[in-house]
Amino acid sequence: MAKYNNGIEDDWDIPSSSVTVLESRYLTKDNSGNVIETGVELLQRVAWDIAVAELQWDPEFKEKVKPNISKEDLYELAKHSERVKKTAKEFFELMKNGYFLPNSPTLMNAGKKLQQLSACFVLPIGDSIEEIFETMKNMAIVHKSGGGTGFSFSKLRPNGSLIKSTQGYSPGPLSFLFSYNESAGQITQGGKRRGANMGIIRANHPDALCFARIKGTEGVLSNFNLSIAFSDEEIEAVKKEGYIELKDPQGKEYTSKNAKKR
Repeated sequence: MAKYNNGIEDDWDIPSSSVTVLESRYLTKDNSGNVIETGVELLQRVAWDIAVAELQWDPEFKEKVKPNISKEDLYELAKHSERVKKTAKEFFELMKNGYFLPNSPTLMNAGKKLQQLSACFVLPIGDSIEEIFETMKNMAIVHKSGGGTGFSFSKLRPNGSLIKSTQGYSPGPLSFLFSYNESAGQITQGGKRRGANMGIIRANHPDALCFARIKGTEGVLSNFNLSIAFSDEEIEAVKKEGYIELKDPQGKEYTSKNAKKR
């Protein structure tokens, strides 16, 4: 039996700590921030919203499911589909009995106006100020909806590269990685948790070693996990204690001698 802060109870057998997490992140709230949904009602909401997709395969209704059909009309059709009802009941039981739970955005958004159920987005970053900060804006929008983001910083020119348009020098991927990290710290996912991010760089990028070492100090880039991407050939080179030839994303090549010095 689960008991909620508003005094309502339901028959979902979960510990009080789980109730606390549900109330803080997942249960529907009114405009004043008061919880107006129980855990069982959340599962019913999610199960029904997911099961409505079965209309596309229900011979009686699939012809009525048009690309521009409204959510209200879709839900109304679903009320008359035994296939949807059966699927919703089965999915509800799976979740309630602890066999399966969908991702957080689904628990937060299914059946609601936003209807953003995806957890992970890969956003490209181009090698210009406009592209870099356009992607940062898109990251904030994704986090606002409850999703997480992944980026490859491999296209960004390395630290110290000449910028022809200004005759200045690029700060490199790490500088912009810190900017993304700070931005992510300000925008919580769905307004309920810190944004989750993955940053990747190619192993042959001139700044890859700095990228790999940067989280050696606790607390640095706390909103990011970092990975280095290796090709099969590069992995074999590592196994044989050889070198990976560094390559500037702008076209300049680095020799093994340069690799030793970096």
